[in-house]
Amino acid sequence: MFAVKGNRMDKIAETEKESFLKRGFDIILDDGEVIHTPKKTVPYSEVQETAAKVKELEAALEESKKATEAEVAKVKELEAALAKVSKPK
Repeated sequence: MFAVKGNRMDKIAETEKESFLKRGFDIILDDGEVIHTPKKTVPYSEVQETAAKVKELEAALEESKKATEAEVAKVKELEAALAKVSKPK
């Protein structure tokens, strides 16, 4: 496993992991999983959760836009039909 901070990368033992985390290092485990230091201003896990939520909300917004466009087209169609029926002869 490695401790990473800035340009520095040190190979460390399992017993040193907590010490390096407390000093502001991120830990990269042997399987590639990254444990981010709790000293970061915003925990990286929150950034990931927020990014996922933003993507979800953007997708919902696009669906709403499509539904709104369809409803507007339907209203115009109904207004045109009403205008034809309401025309005085």
